[in-house]
Amino acid sequence: MPGLLEKLTDDIVSQLESIGQRLKKLEQRPEYCNDIKMYNVEEVAEKTSLSETKIYDLIRQGKFPCVVAGRRKLIPRKDLVRWINENNVMNQGQKEVAILG
Repeated sequence: MPGLLEKLTDDIVSQLESIGQRLKKLEQRPEYCNDIKMYNVEEVAEKTSLSETKIYDLIRQGKFPCVVAGRRKLIPRKDLVRWINENNVMNQGQKEVAILG
């Protein structure tokens, strides 16, 4: 069965490369470049399955992107996507693949 596993692995890598190429095209579109969507810590926790406490800790350590608006911490969508891609162990040295709606 090693041949089957190799074929599945090749298929997955091919699909990820295709997704990466499509994302690059999307990033060049004006509506993506001007994306100013922001999430609060609760929304980021929900989207990433990280606890709010962990997100606040990462922000305090300067390891997580955020914009401070008074007492509120807001995370720009594009910075969150970049952070996910930079910290994705499956993606080290690969093309970016994170997608958030």
